[in-house]
Amino acid sequence: MTVTIKAEALTAFVADIFASAGCSSEEGGRIGRYLVSANLSGHDSHGVVRVPRYASQKKNGTVVPDVTVEVVVDTPVIAVVDGKYGFGQTVTPQAVRIGIEKCLKNGLSAVTLRNAGHVGRVGDWAEMAAEAGLVSIHFVNASGSVLVAPHGGVERREPRLERRDERGRLLEPGRPRRGHHDRRGHEGLFPLVFVVVGLV
Repeated sequence: MTVTIKAEALTAFVADIFASAGCSSEEGGRIGRYLVSANLSGHDSHGVVRVPRYASQKKNGTVVPDVTVEVVVDTPVIAVVDGKYGFGQTVTPQAVRIGIEKCLKNGLSAVTLRNAGHVGRVGDWAEMAAEAGLVSIHFVNASGSVLVAPHGGVERREPRLERRDERGRLLEPGRPRRGHHDRRGHEGLFPLVFVVVGLV
């Protein structure tokens, strides 16, 4: 049997769960909005399926409610932001706003967020930068995850990037690819790091 729940009702339900768990109503609402938005965007793995894990982390004290981030390194274009183990849906927008402000002022920024709960759907943070008229690139690591490994990590060999043409043939070093960009992904092991670049 399929059950359909309207997004607004589901958002309010998730907000109530986190408010009952000790978060402010503002934070509960924010978590609910981001999780339901992930479902509506087609990223169900980052949607309301996360509620039990987040609630368990709150109960166990591995995430802390209603955190204000601390900037521990601050230059005109670089920031290292400590999330102080806050919910990702609370501390990540704060870090992204810092990056946006730096970029708007200086034309470029690079920010890393450490000690944060699961940051949710990373697309939310790229969309936040885009709404400010900026382009952003994000690199993310899930602390302690067995799902994310550096390229070549399973085989315990050094990472090696190979360049191939559109037919999959290995390109010789220094040989151009006729204007095409390499479409192969390369996942690395990073905290949440993002670079914001102003549009020219």
